[in-house]
Amino acid sequence: MLREIREATKIENSIIMGDFNYPHIDWIHVTSGREAEIKFLNGLNDCFLEQLVQEPTRGEAILDLVLSGVQDHVQDITVTGPLGNSDHNIITFNIPVVGRTPQQSSTLAFNFKKGNYAKMRRLVKQKLKGTVTRAKSLKAAWKLFKDTIIEAQLKCIPQIKKHSKRPKKEPLWLNHHVKEAVRDKKVSFKTWKSNPSEINRKEHKHCQIKCKHVIRKAKKDFEEQLAKNSKRNNVQYDGG
Repeated sequence: MLREIREATKIENSIIMGDFNYPHIDWIHVTSGREAEIKFLNGLNDCFLEQLVQEPTRGEAILDLVLSGVQDHVQDITVTGPLGNSDHNIITFNIPVVGRTPQQSSTLAFNFKKGNYAKMRRLVKQKLKGTVTRAKSLKAAWKLFKDTIIEAQLKCIPQIKKHSKRPKKEPLWLNHHVKEAVRDKKVSFKTWKSNPSEINRKEHKHCQIKCKHVIRKAKKDFEEQLAKNSKRNNVQYDGG
């Protein structure tokens, strides 16, 4: 493992993360009584790496680490409750990046609610009066009509910028029961972190188990409903 870490540190500003499974290291004093863990700590020291996670990530142990050799390269590290069925907590952090923010793509669209349609009708009438019937062919008449409408539209209907936004997709099985259970789990975890009593630990464990059951039930109900709808649609089609 240390060999891979040394290779990774050859990359400038590298950040190393993962489950290293060294449960007996005291990361406050950076010490351990285990030979393998002492060797690991010495290796980090040789690579000028600092370990930044200071809260338990599984049970009472700090197993999941964030290693960096650049001061303030990793900021605002927080440890939150587990995701799904995992027994490891989630680690989030910020990496300050200097650069331009990518511009949001935008397109022009007509604001038909604010169009001056009286003026538009007048312009179209003036332009087309007697000209369409004198067109040499149906194709020429259609082109004249289309160009006239487009020109009048540009003059009489204002345009606005529409920014393209990707809609945030949620799982189809995600209902209000799941959202409530996830919210309760997060709140109980924060309460336990701020006041690590046995009562708060048990309450968080209860919310965690409840959240798993609620998610499992929501998925099962959705799949069953999907199967029923599929069967009903097939019956309707066969009888059609």
